[in-house]
Amino acid sequence: MSHTGNKSQRYRRFPVNTKPTHLTVEDLVITKGGILDSQVLEGEFQGNGVTVLTGVSTSQTFDVVDILNDDEKGVIIGYTTDSPYFQLFRNDGTGPKVVYTFPDLFKDESYHSFSIGITDVLTVTLDGAETVFTTRIPSNTDTLYVINYSIY
Repeated sequence: MSHTGNKSQRYRRFPVNTKPTHLTVEDLVITKGGILDSQVLEGEFQGNGVTVLTGVSTSQTFDVVDILNDDEKGVIIGYTTDSPYFQLFRNDGTGPKVVYTFPDLFKDESYHSFSIGITDVLTVTLDGAETVFTTRIPSNTDTLYVINYSIY
């Protein structure tokens, strides 16, 4: 008998290069170094910390002081001690990050749901309000690591 080398291919449940189109935090046990292999990350966090940041980045190590430095690609949502509002940090790795402040969305102790969708545009939903960004966003083909950081 000869071996064609395709045996493992025949028994795969999904094609090798297929990425899921939707991923929720509840579907995962996220650990340091988790990789986002889809176009949508959504979840929920409680805003009762000093600093709460979550999202995706091309760097496996997260710098909470210089969030998304000049050569790093990613999208991070949450808040820091520097602002009383929720913020969105985004960068495509070509220069300084861009910070968007969600108007009238103060940090508080309530639960907040979010969704980060990366296709040709960046679609961010925070507490049901959708905002679309077209510049300074990572590519949907970049390898993005899931980032979770908080200080309570």
